Amino acid sequence: MEVLEVHGDGTMQVRVRWIIINNADKERFVPDVRFTFYDENQKSVFSKKIEVDKYNVIKSKTGMHFERVIEGVPSSANTVQVRAGNAFEIFF
Repeated sequence: MEVLEVHGDGTMQVRVRWIIINNADKERFVPDVRFTFYDENQKSVFSKKIEVDKYNVIKSKTGMHFERVIEGVPSSANTVQVRAGNAFEIFF
């Protein structure tokens, strides 16, 4: 997560980059991704679901790189959880 800009209203514009890897033996559709931002007390302060590329597929044993800019994240956020589909959770 990279902070691009802090706005006067207490929100930030952040850039998030990630890779989704398909370890399966067949193609899989690209899942939706949910970003949940937490403050220093591990309290959820902002959440956003993004349809990345829902009609595209990730080929077997490969990965795809993604990048999105998210607006409106409270400046109190210091951790982001990325949840892809229903199976994966990653903390940054």
